[in-house]
Amino acid sequence: MWRRLQTKDILVKYGIGIDDVCPLCQLTTETVEHLFFRCPYSHMCFRALCKKIDHSITVSSLSEFSSWISKPVRGRTRSQVLQCCFVNLIYHIWPQCNSTIWKKVIMLLDKLVDVVRSQCYWRIVGVLPSKTSQRDRDWISTILN
Repeated sequence: MWRRLQTKDILVKYGIGIDDVCPLCQLTTETVEHLFFRCPYSHMCFRALCKKIDHSITVSSLSEFSSWISKPVRGRTRSQVLQCCFVNLIYHIWPQCNSTIWKKVIMLLDKLVDVVRSQCYWRIVGVLPSKTSQRDRDWISTILN
């Protein structure tokens, strides 16, 4: 899927005459690795989410993220919640990039993180098994609500 994203570096390779600079930071070529893991905006988004959900993750590449997401953290339910949060964050970075290009508008970090947390909360509580412990339910409510 990652290779299918039409980042600017790929569009330039197809011969489309566009500026290949990342619209979020204006510092370097927009690639998948840069956009989601190395761009200062994305990095700040990761840090802001980590702070809100009281979890740290340090990834700077797709391979590191893939490795992190495949390892369980603090039990199955908590791993799935954390995975949902960070995948949802990456999902929301792409529209921010497009919004910057087409509308010249970018969402504030705190607002973006709140949207990610809210969407994760409602998705998770909608599919949470009834056998989930009260401790995990309280944890989910604390970090996402």
